[in-house]
Amino acid sequence: MSEKVLLVTESGDYLTTEAGDYIELYGYPEYSLYVDWDGDGTLDQSFNEAERLLRFTIDRGRDSVIGGSGSGFTGLEPGVMNLELDNSDRRYDPWYTAGALYGLLRPGRKIQFTYVGLGEPDDPDEVTAYTLFTGFITDIRVSGFAETVTITAEDGAGWLRARKPDIALISSTGVDTAITAILADVNYPFDTEIEGGVESLPYFWTSGGSALDEICGLAKSDLGRFAVEADGTAHFLGRYNSDSVAFSLTEDVIGKDIYLPMPWEYARTSVEVRAYPVEVGSTDSTIFTLRDKPLVSASTSIELWADYNFEDVDVPADAVSVGSYTANTAEDGTGSDITSDVTVTLTAYSRRAKLVIANANIADGYITTLVLKGTPIKTNDVVSVKVSSTDAYALPSEFVFDYGWLSDTNTAATFAAVLLNFLSAGHAYPTLTVYNFPMYAFRFELEQRVRVRLDTYGIDETFFVHKISHKSGASPHEVITTVQFYPMLVSNQNIYLILDDADYGKLDTAKLGF
Repeated sequence: MSEKVLLVTESGDYLTTEAGDYIELYGYPEYSLYVDWDGDGTLDQSFNEAERLLRFTIDRGRDSVIGGSGSGFTGLEPGVMNLELDNSDRRYDPWYTAGALYGLLRPGRKIQFTYVGLGEPDDPDEVTAYTLFTGFITDIRVSGFAETVTITAEDGAGWLRARKPDIALISSTGVDTAITAILADVNYPFDTEIEGGVESLPYFWTSGGSALDEICGLAKSDLGRFAVEADGTAHFLGRYNSDSVAFSLTEDVIGKDIYLPMPWEYARTSVEVRAYPVEVGSTDSTIFTLRDKPLVSASTSIELWADYNFEDVDVPADAVSVGSYTANTAEDGTGSDITSDVTVTLTAYSRRAKLVIANANIADGYITTLVLKGTPIKTNDVVSVKVSSTDAYALPSEFVFDYGWLSDTNTAATFAAVLLNFLSAGHAYPTLTVYNFPMYAFRFELEQRVRVRLDTYGIDETFFVHKISHKSGASPHEVITTVQFYPMLVSNQNIYLILDDADYGKLDTAKLGF
């Protein structure tokens, strides 16, 4: 780690300047690259590969916040880190049996990249540690000719994208509860920070998509934000998040390398918000009927999965149970009735159920009938609220807010008005580049509030960070960092007070994050 050093003479006296101040030296900035090569789940100094680091790139976040015309908000993408390391001794060659890491080199190993240097802008003498990336190795590519290796890793968003959650139906909840349940179901391996949601969900069910898509859809439906931070923390920032500005940026730090899209690039002339009112069906409805006759051999069991269906529509369902079943020794239903020797164990999820069918009879048997009962949840009658502006800062273009979890039409109308008020105007979405200035470059975090003052463009606003990219040059200590920002969503509604309970309230300043 970098250290402050005081110079001393051979006799042990401290060297000072003419003014009597101690003469101080500092250790050079230092990277650490920890890899859990032995798979024990810990990142420690047993495997620090930083001394072999030649160059690196890191990309985290999303390329834009507003999608193309006809779409809505974009979702978080997996962060990716590429590392080029010296492999002259074939340390990272999985085919080299004499290598120090032979047998340990494989995808899925946990990895963390950090930097320690002199670093806080308000205290340049302070030694500061920054975490730049935390995730899992996805690939190891050896270049024998160049005697190097390229290690690729993805962050926690990649972990979420690679897994599909399957949870039980949740009722009368907020998006925060649903997000927490998803993270738990996929055994998210890093920390979580989940703030409270605002809108109430009558029901939540998983749709069969990835955990990342499910979480991002929930966050966007509540006008909240979701990010995976550099240390791996999965962070849902609620609509009324009140984090203060982390720091300010001015042109004397970032120079003149500034990109501003044209003001109409992300403007829209119309907004459509879709609501999905929930209809709860009758209890004890038939939601699955077995149409085949599976064989269950004597003294064995089989596992089947049953998708819920009501009136020829796939649906989620509540209070699911086994309605009835029969088992016979002949497939056509004749032979001996062995129903009493067959058990069906049901584990209900939101849109399907796992069935473990065990046959305790000494004879093989067929499941000749099986019916599941439950309460179907239907969202077939979608309501759209459309608003438009003749004074928008763009050619005809549409923003579509469609995430499946907004169920109240009145809320949809409010969202549509707020979104149109914002999107019909021309806003700044600056992209800034920082050159070889780690005290600034490495302190950015996704969805962080940053005040940006660009006197050249007359901009002095608070923005959120949506993309961070680091790229090293001839050495790992020469780093170009590009940061992309988006403006806060400003409501045109009146200021009002939201009381969470009798003692505490939350003041809405009419500024919403998305």
